[in-house]
Amino acid sequence: MEGSGIDPEGYQALMQEAAKMKNAELEQKRKDWIRAPDFLKRTLTNADEVKACRALGTFAERLVFVSRHKDNGNDLCQDGKFEEAVEEYALALSVLLWFHLPNGRHSEEVPLHVGYNAFEASGCRSLARESAQVVLLNIAHCLNKLRRWDASVYACTYVIDRLDRHCVKALYRRAVAFYGQGTSFSLDQAVEDLVSASSVDPEDPQVTRLLTRYMKEKLKQDKKDSTIWKRSFARMKERAREDYNDEQDVDDSHHGAGLAPAGKVGSLVAWSRRNPLLFAVYLLIFGHAAYRIALILTSPVGLAP
Repeated sequence: MEGSGIDPEGYQALMQEAAKMKNAELEQKRKDWIRAPDFLKRTLTNADEVKACRALGTFAERLVFVSRHKDNGNDLCQDGKFEEAVEEYALALSVLLWFHLPNGRHSEEVPLHVGYNAFEASGCRSLARESAQVVLLNIAHCLNKLRRWDASVYACTYVIDRLDRHCVKALYRRAVAFYGQGTSFSLDQAVEDLVSASSVDPEDPQVTRLLTRYMKEKLKQDKKDSTIWKRSFARMKERAREDYNDEQDVDDSHHGAGLAPAGKVGSLVAWSRRNPLLFAVYLLIFGHAAYRIALILTSPVGLAP
């Protein structure tokens, strides 16, 4: 841009900053869409049958559509065709809970429309909520079979947070999905969900059986983690001792502060001053260990011998 008085590099930087701001704005507007799993994104459709069903005034009229696709999904699920079943369940869900473009294809926002709450009659609204819950739980079951753990957690969490926080089936299936994620933290989350489910229905044999199994695995994991923490703590003590000895060899005037007090406590203090972030990590590790032990001790279901 010679002769225009505009710095090309400055102009380019300005355009890049504007693009970043625009992208951040779009992400905020589309946060529900970005976080949603594939099965929910499938509800963004212009299929004539779906659009016509959404326009129906009462849920009784929509129920025919929901029931047909839910039953199709059930049949496919029983045949082990879980992927196809999810597609049918997503169709059933698409007239109860769906994404839409308010301004057509050029819309910047992709809001999630809660169709099951749109009915004025409380009976229709209650039935619509129950139908949405059933469909979401069926989807979660299929997703667990397909080992799509994150999407299953999303479906179950939606039910627990927005439809029925005491739903045993949602807590159970989310526990299965958490366990499938395969981390120590997700195992803790699975146990928490099963403890919650057991408190709602202590007589549920599936919950009791799975909680007993997961608690046994949790104890094994805790022992393994305990060994790791002991080794880490030993290394931490050794490093603290080395750091303290190093400080003893350096003149106080070079540090601007006095040496740490002598002894084990002084060594730990000296090390924590030199490694504040690592020290904070160790504190979090030990705090998490205490929490996991407390969870085991307060569980209402005992471990089988």
